[in-house]
Amino acid sequence: MQSRRRVGLVDSRTEAHRRSHLAPYGHCCHRIATGQHNCQLFVLVGELAIAGLAGGHLVDPVVVAPSRFQDVERDLAVVVADDTPAATVADTIRRHGGPLLRSVTLFDRYRGKPLGDREASLAYRLTFAVEDRTLTEAEVAAAVDGITLGLASDVEGRLRV
Repeated sequence: MQSRRRVGLVDSRTEAHRRSHLAPYGHCCHRIATGQHNCQLFVLVGELAIAGLAGGHLVDPVVVAPSRFQDVERDLAVVVADDTPAATVADTIRRHGGPLLRSVTLFDRYRGKPLGDREASLAYRLTFAVEDRTLTEAEVAAAVDGITLGLASDVEGRLRV
């Protein structure tokens, strides 16, 4: 506490912060901390407890050897109702993508012309791959066809062309 006073740290905790997961914080007058007075500039000082993210322990990194076979990527723009969550659309893609689908990444959301007033276009990058060979165009096309049918039936989505 004395070191806090020495650098001019003012305790800014409130009762709400005392009950939360935030550690104590305060603000420090730069001029007081450097021995100059007439404080006008403030430096915020704080501490955040992040024990819930990894239990306070570092997680061992996972290393995966790169495949000898190239992944195949396809971008799909899916038109859905504006209130359809992007996560629901991504889950539908994963469910209907089959065993070849490795990842689904949302990279764009668009609203406006030529879409309807209550429509949105969600663009996803799909990555397809298998461990032992390069996929054929026919295999990827069949997976995309399955995804397209699933989007139409599950979320009333259609591909934007």
